[in-house]
Amino acid sequence: MPGIATLGPDDALLIIRMAWLYTLSRLLKSPHTAHLVPDFQALGPIIDAALERQRALDDASVIAKAARDGADGELDPLMWQIVNALLVVTKNDREDPHFVSYVGSQTPGEIIKTLLGAELVIAAEWVESLDQEADPMLQAFAKPLSLVVATGQGAEKDVKSTDKALSDFRLIGERKKVVDALNAARGGLLGALVKFQHENTHLRLPSDWPMSFFQHATKTAKYGETVEQAEASLARLAEETAAAQANLKALEEKAAEREAARATRAQAREKLAAVRKEAREKRQEQKALEAAAKKKL
Repeated sequence: MPGIATLGPDDALLIIRMAWLYTLSRLLKSPHTAHLVPDFQALGPIIDAALERQRALDDASVIAKAARDGADGELDPLMWQIVNALLVVTKNDREDPHFVSYVGSQTPGEIIKTLLGAELVIAAEWVESLDQEADPMLQAFAKPLSLVVATGQGAEKDVKSTDKALSDFRLIGERKKVVDALNAARGGLLGALVKFQHENTHLRLPSDWPMSFFQHATKTAKYGETVEQAEASLARLAEETAAAQANLKALEEKAAEREAARATRAQAREKLAAVRKEAREKRQEQKALEAAAKKKL
């Protein structure tokens, strides 16, 4: 007799509950299995509690992602304001070391994205630079940007936390315990049904009677059951592979661009620091010369 299917971590909890409910319903309706109902029925509250827990975790994940999107909605316009202020200060010269020290080799549009991620990292770097600005217009952005960055970092942390909670719930938490408990109960029940059948041959139960208590899924060939279906499946997989490779290449190029932008920004900041130092020294020299020129003989 073939064994029953083992439920796994990829099976949704609702599907798992349906598998339990189907078997329970068969047990309740059979005239021979009343003695097997209580133990199997006891799994219901455990499954329902896991479903409630998953709902709470799913809700927390959605809320965290909404907060992250909200933080990005606050960050984007502020970043654009800072870029525009830099262009005012540098008289619209995008090659000016002052402008490059913030933007690097990227365009503002490449920095200010629809998701936080790398944009939040750059914004955090800008906070320190803005705080040290001599120009009051730029320095005024330091505090509001630091507040938005803190909000964004908190949102990113919450997203990672809720994602991990969902992963733990599925792989090592209540969900896994439910799957393990139901698999054990189903296996034990199958054994009990087979035993009952063997001990009650006078009932003349059909050979598949034990297996009839378990829901059977109709299995189909994963990649198709005809030549045409298999060819279509291969074509679809080829398209998905090409798309995945293109995505990987684009991500690698963006990562390289970010590294180049960081290097350009670092060089520009060094150059800007040298220019500012030279300017300070010239101002000091000018003051000294003016004092000497005004000194009474």
